[in-house]
Amino acid sequence: MESPNLPPQKDMGRWKEFMQLYISHEKRLYGFIMSLVPNWSDVDDIIQETAIVLWSKFDEFQPGTDFTSWALTIAKFQIMKYRKNKKLQKLQFGDEAFDIIANQVANNKEETSSRSQALKNCLSKLKQDDKTILELRYQPGQTTKSVADKVGRSVHAIYKVLNRIHMQLFFCIRQNLNQREI
Repeated sequence: MESPNLPPQKDMGRWKEFMQLYISHEKRLYGFIMSLVPNWSDVDDIIQETAIVLWSKFDEFQPGTDFTSWALTIAKFQIMKYRKNKKLQKLQFGDEAFDIIANQVANNKEETSSRSQALKNCLSKLKQDDKTILELRYQPGQTTKSVADKVGRSVHAIYKVLNRIHMQLFFCIRQNLNQREI
């Protein structure tokens, strides 16, 4: 018996191929949509709609070509559809500005990848206590006060720790990126 959420058995190989590509590019796609859509709940709706369109058009995707570019193009059309539906509401920028921003974000893959790799490298160098505080602070719904309560320190002390960690990461990332340019 087929699951209602999965494709027919004959399409399972193609489904797995799609899911591997989609999952490995999902963060990039999500970031692209987030950079162009001001409302987070709308971002979630657009990412879902984009995933549905990507799967429905996956037969048109040429294996070995740039999945990210293909997916971002489809996401751009989904965002344009969203903007058209929201046109009665005040938009933050016009269509021309939207196109410029969307193209800039879509073409920024290499820089984003380099920065992400530098951040991962720098995060791995942090002391365990600093990593714990960062993880606690950047969990959804957490505040500096809630972190202070969990670790038994004052809010002021946590602000100072976070500031020190952010500066440490900033300089580490800058150094990593400068080394790659040499």
